[in-house]
Amino acid sequence: MDLLLTLFMNKTELISNLHQLVSLNVIGDKQLFNRYKGFYTELLFEEKISSFKNFENFSGGYMIPKTSNESSLRDSVYFTCIHIRSDLKRYEELYTILAEVGFAEMFLIKYDTNILNCKEVIKLENKTYSFPVPEFRIFAFNYKLLKFEYQSNDIEILSGLFKSKKIRNKNKHQINKETKNWLHNKLNDFCYEELFKIYVNRLIFDGYIGFSKYKGKPADIDYIIKKSDGKYKLLEIKEKDLPKRSKTGFGLDTGRLDDFRKMQNKTGLDYILIVRHINNQKDRELINWKYITVNDFNNDCKDEKPIQGGTGMRSVNSSNPTLICSLDKFGVL
Repeated sequence: MDLLLTLFMNKTELISNLHQLVSLNVIGDKQLFNRYKGFYTELLFEEKISSFKNFENFSGGYMIPKTSNESSLRDSVYFTCIHIRSDLKRYEELYTILAEVGFAEMFLIKYDTNILNCKEVIKLENKTYSFPVPEFRIFAFNYKLLKFEYQSNDIEILSGLFKSKKIRNKNKHQINKETKNWLHNKLNDFCYEELFKIYVNRLIFDGYIGFSKYKGKPADIDYIIKKSDGKYKLLEIKEKDLPKRSKTGFGLDTGRLDDFRKMQNKTGLDYILIVRHINNQKDRELINWKYITVNDFNNDCKDEKPIQGGTGMRSVNSSNPTLICSLDKFGVL
């Protein structure tokens, strides 16, 4: 049931809805907090590079496999969300390159922040959750013509590609109030438009797909830039402090590293790891921003054995083999 809503969310309401969406699509509080740290770090990065003039910025996209497997690149649907005023054709060259990955479907979704309706998005056994939903215009990428074609304004054209579960999964562990408070405190200083972009992405990923659909291991491209020489770079953005029990440096889990290298090989685009280097996990004070290419990362640690990394979005009992790259291999941004 959809309810017409003359609606403008203020920033507090937007952050609260974002929290509700994401908290219903993680297994517990630890995973939720890791997700929120990611939002905060990516917003800080966008803030930092906003003054750089030697490249164009592009929104990253999500890769969601239609079937359960360990690779986020196999039989995946790729989508990017951009504002209704954004130029569609700006993304055609980029999508032409990314199509070499072999995505099953590729979409570009335009959203309007000014037209919102209240819609039922998440249904559990005994409760339904409604959220403000913007007007969408959904375009599919035509692999033969190498351009976008309008498909629908109904998000079902994307979410319907994934098989629905009879009963949506629920959180396995309690979500703490302090985590929501942390999100409000950290995100409140950013502008409404930046927060709305995160909200729309999570509305689709966590709301319309999320725990209610069968899917493989998802992943995303955090950020994309196009340099003045016309070359695109794919960016992975992380916040990290130095490990206490291994060599001095920063890590990537082996599965993500493998996917980065596969994307590079198929597209010819460099993948770059950006690290917001912090003093520790409690104070989280910035030391500086660092970067390294995936090739240089891999060359530094290719002969080493992985260690067990953090849980990220996984269960605390899951395996997360991680490789550590030496700190001195990173440049300062």
